[in-house]
Amino acid sequence: MVVHGDEDQDWGLNEQQRLVVEDRQGGAVLVLAGAGSGKTHTLTCRVAHLLKSGCTPWSILLLTFTNKAAREMLDRVCGLVGPIGRDVEGGTFHGFAHRLLRIHAEDVGLDRSFSVLDRSDSVALIKRALDAEVGRRRGEELPSPQVIASILGFAAGCMRSVGDVITERFPMVLEEHVDLVERVGVRYAAMKREENGLDFDDLLVFLLRLLEDTEGLGARYSDRFEHVLVDEFQDTNPIQFAILRALTRVHGNLTAVGDDAQSIYSWRGAALENLLEFEARFPDARVFRVEWNYRSQPGILDLANCSIALNRAQLPKILRPVREYDTSPLLVHTWDLKDQARFLVERIQALATDGVAYGRMAVLFRSHFQSVDAQMALRKAGVPFVVVSGIRFFELAHVRDLLAFIRWAAAPEDRSAFLHLAGKLPRVGEKTALRLWSWLGEQSGPLPERMAAIQSKAPEPARPGWEAWTELTQLLMAQGGIPGRMVQVVLDSGYQSHLEMTYKDAANRIQDLKQLAQFASGFDSVDVMLGELALMSNVEADATPEESQETAVWMGTVHQAKGLEWDHVFVIGLNEGVWPTGHAIAGGDSMLEEERRLFYVAMTRARDGLYLLVPGHRLGRGSWEPEALEPSRYIEELDPDLLEKVRFVPEDAFPMDY
Repeated sequence: MVVHGDEDQDWGLNEQQRLVVEDRQGGAVLVLAGAGSGKTHTLTCRVAHLLKSGCTPWSILLLTFTNKAAREMLDRVCGLVGPIGRDVEGGTFHGFAHRLLRIHAEDVGLDRSFSVLDRSDSVALIKRALDAEVGRRRGEELPSPQVIASILGFAAGCMRSVGDVITERFPMVLEEHVDLVERVGVRYAAMKREENGLDFDDLLVFLLRLLEDTEGLGARYSDRFEHVLVDEFQDTNPIQFAILRALTRVHGNLTAVGDDAQSIYSWRGAALENLLEFEARFPDARVFRVEWNYRSQPGILDLANCSIALNRAQLPKILRPVREYDTSPLLVHTWDLKDQARFLVERIQALATDGVAYGRMAVLFRSHFQSVDAQMALRKAGVPFVVVSGIRFFELAHVRDLLAFIRWAAAPEDRSAFLHLAGKLPRVGEKTALRLWSWLGEQSGPLPERMAAIQSKAPEPARPGWEAWTELTQLLMAQGGIPGRMVQVVLDSGYQSHLEMTYKDAANRIQDLKQLAQFASGFDSVDVMLGELALMSNVEADATPEESQETAVWMGTVHQAKGLEWDHVFVIGLNEGVWPTGHAIAGGDSMLEEERRLFYVAMTRARDGLYLLVPGHRLGRGSWEPEALEPSRYIEELDPDLLEKVRFVPEDAFPMDY
């Protein structure tokens, strides 16, 4: 389609996209762009059209959420209009804030030479503030610097008080520590001022102050940026929306491109109401829908439309296929988690035999713990895969902690397990841990008695933790070396409370360990289990980022998969209590609808083949009898005529009904 004002240029726009690109009425515009609909192309063509129509590049501000996305969009603009596109102001919210604050630091009370603290710098400074507030009370279970950093960041992004954030997000764990977190926050802010530093949240806080409260500057920048365009608008939080309001207050020219059906980041502060209430906040706004999907075959889109239509909080749209119908998505019921993994391996190998590259297949899951059996099965079958989560399952800190407890109880000569666990105690560094190890070796008798004998040699703040570790070791040694029982003992010991005080994503980590208990139940001895894990870790370590792009099956959570696509997608573990999570079920409608949006995102990653896997059983707690699992409500509510159903179970298993 030829763009108005440049008749010789065909930018390949469909009619819906063309209406967005050529709209020049001014004011607020909301573009509801469905999955696979070419929204990035539409947005960049709109920027290019503004330039072709006479707008100067420095009057256009293009904001998104990652540097990579910003670079790609500006590259595309240059590809459409030439080098002039490089003069468009573009980048992330934080990058834009940084550039303006360097120019106007003094106007908001900053020194222009301020430094920007990265995440590790911020956590280290918060740790100093926490230590200053609590003195030597470190033997007490207190929120970790990482958790406090998360609370302070969420409060800043959502423009809420620390007390409100704790009450809403951590009520059972941190309510008694509200005063402490607030005091740490005040001290942390003072320390940043003393060190002339800003953290990432400060960049947006001070940018908003610059745009709203500084006489003349806010209006000047709103007048300069005559056109403000935002990608992934559904992911904006309250302070980002306030910044957009301030930037567009002179002219009102805001183009917001997003998809409420892909809003899956409320836990990071994203406010879906920014999109849902757009027309109420901008009464004269024009709304465009971009619904033609170029990615997926029609059967996949029919299923995604069927699912998301059940959400009440949405601006309805229908994904419309460009491609012709091929096959229906597959709903696969398996007897248990092991058979789910077996089906996965068999189908992936069959696709590979048919010529589908491993890199064009993905295994998606709700939470990382669901991938354990699948990883084991793929490894044993020799199928190359990469787990795209930054850290492989058995290298996660909390998984390593739990395994170290078991290794220590099963093999008291395991020096590395001892040093790992001792180093977790307050005021115990490497040198102190080595001294404790040496003293322990001088004792005789059963391990718990030897540990008790040297408790007084541990630093005073570490002694309560040492005593608890000694008691746990005794309990573990009484389990007869049965791995499943030993994992469950650690879970029941109070370690869950430790996770809740230490990690902002404690609920996910607890689920990881519950899955580890399931995994451990398949072994009769600790030695065999640990040997299997060592083999698995070594094979996983062979995968490189380059291999993951072409020659390895991609494995990751749906949050990590957003924005990506594959020929064939396997969505595993579709069970009630897992997807939606128990936390979401307890949280009510808004959380359940976000979980359904996550399911929608998972389905719309697939181009050719979509496989929805529902295991029917897992080993019960403790754990020798199978425990029945219910299919996810998101499976039960689908139109059965849109699916091809398969039952993949051993011949001697009980019959299963669909």
